[in-house]
Amino acid sequence: LDHVVELGHSPDGVWAVVRTRRGEISVWDGGSGVRLRGFVAPGAGPVAVSPDAKRILAGIDHGTAAALIDAETGRTLQRLEVGPGGVASVAFFPDGKSVAVGTRRGVVRVWHAPESGAAPHDIAVGSATVAALGFASDGRTLLAAGDGAGAWDAAAGTPGARWEGVPARLCAVRAAADG
Repeated sequence: LDHVVELGHSPDGVWAVVRTRRGEISVWDGGSGVRLRGFVAPGAGPVAVSPDAKRILAGIDHGTAAALIDAETGRTLQRLEVGPGGVASVAFFPDGKSVAVGTRRGVVRVWHAPESGAAPHDIAVGSATVAALGFASDGRTLLAAGDGAGAWDAAAGTPGARWEGVPARLCAVRAAADG
């Protein structure tokens, strides 16, 4: 196995998704550690697994875009153009119908029902790389971290809490089960 640089997992923990330095995305059995399948995604970046474990969201083409990928076949279902700033982080909404992509320019690009061809909307969350994304249990509150951290209404794009005193360059964010 080449150097692993990104890791995701199915919500039930049955399998893991890894992205290697060479751009291979592979799916592994979480219990046995056996590689189930792999596919090449040139210039692959961060990865996330949909709540139903049927799709993978990955940065591709060295950060210029993201792709929804069928987790079983490796086929690209939808290419999502990110624009300036490139892909730094990715996340599925808890309902699995929408996705968020954090950029290196402090913007989160949100696609609601991306496979329908719906246009994305942008949420300005800071001035630097959006290194991590997550969602609160309500399914609407987007958590973003990078040059600080905060919460935003993902549908409306309006800011919520900005957490003061959070260290700069935060690399991960998660919500407690109760929100």
